Amino acid sequence: MVGVTRRLPAPDTLSPMYHLFAASQQVGALLAEALADAPLDAGAYAFFSAVRETQPTTPTDLARHLGMPVTTVLDTLAAMQRRGQVARLGNPRDGRSYLVRLTDDGDRMHDETGVLFEEAATRLAARLGEGRADVVASLIALKDAALTGLTDVRARRGTLAG
Repeated sequence: MVGVTRRLPAPDTLSPMYHLFAASQQVGALLAEALADAPLDAGAYAFFSAVRETQPTTPTDLARHLGMPVTTVLDTLAAMQRRGQVARLGNPRDGRSYLVRLTDDGDRMHDETGVLFEEAATRLAARLGEGRADVVASLIALKDAALTGLTDVRARRGTLAG
């Protein structure tokens, strides 16, 4: 039987979304391996990091910061609270709302995972070399463009639905 060799199109002809997906898969694999013995997986570490960087914060502000639905953030925070990883505080600006912050246990888990995360981040940065700043700038531009595109699509869908 004759094998069929398939080639991918030239990288510059593929969508940025294709490259983002492929890069995301590889970064995910890197982090899964690097954090295999950590108390948090990559997704939980990112969420804990967002809480830590913005604390004390409201769930709504956290959702906005992460680009996640508020309901998903609320569900995640509720699970973290049950496990003693996050604490709810009264919101002095709005009695109907509340603030969240990591507990000592949440901080400990974040710190332990952070050591392993930083090892993986250092390896990745070394491979990127001097191009690291350009990659970061490109990812920020891609995120911003995706947000604008999402807004446009939602507006168009709202127009079509009306």
